[in-house]
Amino acid sequence: MIAGVFIVISFIHLYWLLGGRKSFMTAIPFRDDALQPFFKPGRPEIAVVTLLFWAAAAWIMMYGGIFPVGPKWLPGFVGWSLAAALLLRSIGEFRALGFFKRVRSTPFARMDTWVYSPLCLLLKALTVWMLTID
Repeated sequence: MIAGVFIVISFIHLYWLLGGRKSFMTAIPFRDDALQPFFKPGRPEIAVVTLLFWAAAAWIMMYGGIFPVGPKWLPGFVGWSLAAALLLRSIGEFRALGFFKRVRSTPFARMDTWVYSPLCLLLKALTVWMLTID
């Protein structure tokens, strides 16, 4: 289930990478006072994010025994790193991302409050749960 969520998210990013623009404006944080984005992701940035989501899905499948595992320490290290990254993303950077952001009236901010940040927190909790049930 967790890997499936990462795969779906990666395909959304792949769609944007290949030129699709539907819902792209709700995926970029904008400033409150103007229609100025905080940053404009280009193809390389979108490609890196897509690959990171694929890597997260691959790790979940590796940890679940679907893929062979390399060194014994690798799945645990990657899992706790992924959980930490998801927690940090849900908390945010106190300006435009996460639960503690200041900008709250843009389409991205609403989606971040109700979808993106809670999803990150849920995925973090599921990842930690998966790491601790062994």
